[in-house]
Amino acid sequence: MIKTGEETGKLDLIFKKLKIMLEEDVNRSLKIMVSFIEPFTIILLSFFIGIFVIAAIMPVFNIMDSIS
Repeated sequence: MIKTGEETGKLDLIFKKLKIMLEEDVNRSLKIMVSFIEPFTIILLSFFIGIFVIAAIMPVFNIMDSIS
């Protein structure tokens, strides 16, 4: 495309078209990557939140066991 732009003298228009094409490719690739990473992130965060909740509740259960 650059060679054609140099031959026709419209190199600036070719670069604008290339910029648009590359932006679309990058956006499409990012959307695909995010769609793969998102479920793993949700699972990982829920695992850590579960650990923190269990760590906060366990002392309460231990105190209740020692009272009765």
